[in-house]
Order: sequence, then structure tokens, then C-alpha cells
Amino acid sequence: MRKNFTLVELLIVIAIIAILASMLLPALNKAREKAHSIDCLGRLKQIGTGVINYADSQNGFLPCSSSTGTTNYGSYMKQIAPVINLRTTSNSYLYGNNIFTCPSDTTPFVSSGWSTSYGANTRVFFYTSTTTIKTPPYKISQIVRPSELRGIMDTANSLIVSPNGTTPWSSGGLMECEPRHAKGVNIAFIDGHAGWVKLPFQPANKEPYSWCWNGQRYDP
Repeated sequence: MRKNFTLVELLIVIAIIAILASMLLPALNKAREKAHSIDCLGRLKQIGTGVINYADSQNGFLPCSSSTGTTNYGSYMKQIAPVINLRTTSNSYLYGNNIFTCPSDTTPFVSSGWSTSYGANTRVFFYTSTTTIKTPPYKISQIVRPSELRGIMDTANSLIVSPNGTTPWSSGGLMECEPRHAKGVNIAFIDGHAGWVKLPFQPANKEPYSWCWNGQRYDP
């Protein structure tokens, strides 16, 4: 004899499926975020390689973070993109897979046609505004402890990160940094490698100074 499902049995099956889904979805979301974080680190690794390639092509000088006015060098993206063979115009990014945007960032910062999820440390990459160079350009050979020096990292709505800009040196973290990955920040270091650092950061006024090119507290 053929026996059909009763309504009660059908509801039980639906309930079991719902319970299994509720158990699996967090794990799937966690796995997806882990994949995004790994992808983000890969992009920052490419950016770190671009920084080194740029220095090699510019007599050792590092790019600027951002600039405006008659001293306009453009954003760090504009300077790095050509040396890692990314197609660009004068003010925009045309490459299909934008390495300057994090896959976990739903609202990347847009400046002059460029979209980015990452900000450059102004104590490493010099900054210009209008007609004045705010900080001098540095050579990669001047960098102290490049494997520890934080270069370009996850940010929210900013091209730059400053250790004493919006947050005092004595603070435990920087407001510009965006903890998109497991309460931490992905960072491209000056030696070219990329890594994850959990927030809060060690206070910026504590040694070793992992924010300044010379390995010391530096207030331009």
C-alpha cells in the first residue's frame, strides 16, 4: 500500500531542515569571510610588490600617499598601478579585478575615479597638499625594520592613515583603520609581505615604533 506523508511528518522534516540550516550557515559565513580575508591579503601582497617595483624604478624613492594642487602626484594607486602592469587612464582604474578593493568592503572609498579599501601610512609615504610637501619623500634604503613597518592597510573612507592624525599617539588604535577581518586589519608591510594584525593596536607611542620610517617616534 502507498502511504503519503502526513502534515505532521512534513512539518517535522521542514523543522529538521531549518535546524540544520541554522547550524550550517554560520560555518558557511565564517568560511566565506576567511576566503575574503585570504583574497584581501593576496591583493595587499600585490600592492606591496608594486611599492617595491615603484621604488626600483624611481631611484629608491617610495611613492606618496596622496596629493592635490600643483604638487599633484596623484594617489598611491595611480603611481603603483603602472609598475605592476595594471591598465589605467589619467584618473581612473580600468583593470577588471581591482586589487585596490577588499572583497569584504561593500562601500570602498572613491577619489578622482579611483576606488580603494586601503590607506597608506603617511609616516612612510609622503603627503602633499596644494603647493607644499607636508613630509619629505623617503628612500626604501632609509627604512628601519621594513618587515615590521606598516605601509598600506584596511581603511574606511580614507586614502591615508596617520598615527597621530585623528587619534593621539597614546591611543590603542587608529580611527582610520577598518577591522574587516575577524576584528583585525590586513596590512602590506614595507618589505613586501602582507599579514593580519588584531585590534587594538599597540599604542603608537610605544616602542618599537611600527608606524614611522626611521623606527622612532616622528612628528613632522
